Amino acid sequence: MEDQSFNSWIAGFWEGEGSIHRKKARYSYCVSIGQSLKDDRLIEQCFKRIKKNFKGNYYFYFERDKTIIKWQLTKREDVINFIKAIYPYCHLRKKQLENVLNDYKIHPIKSYQDIDIENAERLRQGGKTYREIAIILEERVTAVWRRLNETKYKTQKDKYYKEIDRERKKKKYYNLKKELKK
Repeated sequence: MEDQSFNSWIAGFWEGEGSIHRKKARYSYCVSIGQSLKDDRLIEQCFKRIKKNFKGNYYFYFERDKTIIKWQLTKREDVINFIKAIYPYCHLRKKQLENVLNDYKIHPIKSYQDIDIENAERLRQGGKTYREIAIILEERVTAVWRRLNETKYKTQKDKYYKEIDRERKKKKYYNLKKELKK
């Protein structure tokens, strides 16, 4: 899996099976995901991939008749990196992630639609590059480019469909004209 699809998968896995909580007597958080084992090798491979991408540790423990594997992440930087990786793909627990980032005094990642379009357009007309605009607005370059070009592509799409509609009308008109001549 490439990183983007892995991050979206891990976001769903974390929302369903994971947790994030503040550690006692410390100003830090712990992220964890637990899963009971049915296919030991497959689950262990998944957790190895999670550990490789996000660090942390995983361990096995036994509860009644089940073997459970649990992955935990406790270092501040690793928790922040994990949250930043899954944040765009989370739906159900996004507010919880925002609260953790706010506690760490880090601004949540915005959607490209949250960009101030008027300000970005003014800067672009002033001769700024997408990179310079992204730095000024504290956004990602790709998000700025996408937001600024969104309306351009919509108008091109509208023109394309109007042209197709004109061609259809012309075809109907000529077909009617032929039928009337007969």
